[in-house]
Amino acid sequence: MTVSVVVVVVVVVVVVVVVVVVLVLVKVGMAVVVVVVYKSPGEERGRVGILVNREPNPMTQRPNLSTRIKQI
Repeated sequence: MTVSVVVVVVVVVVVVVVVVVVLVLVKVGMAVVVVVVYKSPGEERGRVGILVNREPNPMTQRPNLSTRIKQI
């Protein structure tokens, strides 16, 4: 029973940490994601960093599109 309780606690903590990190990154900006990705080892994460580098423009344009729709 104690092992299952520990596993549940670990899973909950990991989920909470991931959610908090995502919210902070969304607020601060995509540049933080690139920094974190390049500091962390691994080829897959490096590839993710390259993908993130290509995507900041659509991310910044989405609020502009929503405001334009509201103005119309």
